[in-house]
Amino acid sequence: MSLVRSQLAPRKSFREIWSFFALYAENMPHITNAYNVTPTFAAFWDKERVGAFDQLVAEERLKPKELQVVIENYLYTEQEPLGDEIVNMLEEKPKILTRRNTIDRVLEKVKKFVNTFFDGVNNKAA
Repeated sequence: MSLVRSQLAPRKSFREIWSFFALYAENMPHITNAYNVTPTFAAFWDKERVGAFDQLVAEERLKPKELQVVIENYLYTEQEPLGDEIVNMLEEKPKILTRRNTIDRVLEKVKKFVNTFFDGVNNKAA
């Protein structure tokens, strides 16, 4: 299974945690064992990650498989993707005059996605 759909980031922003509790508030009184919260949150976080991935693909008109490879390489090597890798993800290649702006915009969105959903996953605790 791919990294995009399988790992749970240890850091979550207040907004994501709050939206989880707001969504599942009705069911919280029925949870009798605290251990049931973690799998429920993991399922919620997976759904959020997949939704954000699909949104990124749609907004920037990216090829999903290529984006997934770029994210996995970024996580593994901890090196930002090269401009050519970004361009190869695009369904439509940008014109020369807009190429740098397009690369920078997509790179920032990829980094934001990784920071939101994977930041700290591969880092060892101090």
